[in-house]
Formats: sequence, C-alpha cells, structure tokens
Amino acid sequence: MVSSGLLDQFEQSGIETLIITPVENPLADPADGRLLGFHRQSGADVTIKCVERVKGESMGALTENGIIEYFDIEDDDYPFSYMGQVALSIDFVRKAAKLDLPFRWVKKNSAWKRERLLFDAFGCAEKIEALCYSRNACYGPIKGPESKIVTEKLLLEQR
Repeated sequence: MVSSGLLDQFEQSGIETLIITPVENPLADPADGRLLGFHRQSGADVTIKCVERVKGESMGALTENGIIEYFDIEDDDYPFSYMGQVALSIDFVRKAAKLDLPFRWVKKNSAWKRERLLFDAFGCAEKIEALCYSRNACYGPIKGPESKIVTEKLLLEQR
C-alpha cells in the first residue's frame, strides 16, 4: 500500500484509519462504526477487536505483550481472543511497512504454510487498545462444513 502510493491517495482523500477484516468471517463488519469511533477517540495506533476467550479454541489470544497464536499457547488462561479485525492509523501503517516481519511456519491440516502475521508489527505501535464484543454478534468464521452451519444460524439470528 505504501510503495504503490495507495496509502498516499487514502491520506489525500482524508482517510486516517484503515479497518482490516478477515474474509472468512461473514459476521465481521468492515465498516464497524463502534470500532472506528473508539479507535479515533482513543488516539491509538492499533485497536484490536476481540471476544471473550473459550479455553482451548483455535484463535490467538491477547496478552500483556501482544498476541500469541493458538498453536503457541501452552497454558490457556487468557481472557480474550484475537479475531483478526483491527483498526490501524495511517501513520502506524507507514511505520509497519518499513518492518521486516518474520516468517512463521504453521501446519494447516497436513501441509506446512509459511506466513507473515500483521500482529507481529504491533510492537512498533505507540498506543494499542482493545475493544471487546459479544462473540455471537461478530465472530462466525467459516473454516469448514461444520462451522458453515453455525455461521449461517448466527447470520439468521441477526436479521
């Protein structure tokens, strides 16, 4: 976004905040007014949207030192889970773009996947906030056939 000039275009258009939304979660609101308002009012570089944690779930957890991925959790006594949705200031995005984030190897099903994780950049933020939501209101990821049924039910309940 930075090297292409897109971030400059956003800034010239008056955009000060980006909301990152996971595509596999149809309950996530990409135009979440509560998240945007809280982020801007707090003056944070990063605002993490989270939900109360269910012990042992396959979600990253919020810690005092940042986010820990679910596959790295040994003693699961964390109160909040990271659902992948965040609000970021334009200034933070510029700063994070300069970082050389580490690659992580993750085993997904029977294959290994190499990926970089956005939350590894959160350490360069001057101020990070978290905003907790009701799980049923915003978290229903589709990770397979069984979760599709649960997510459909949650979407119907929101009508």
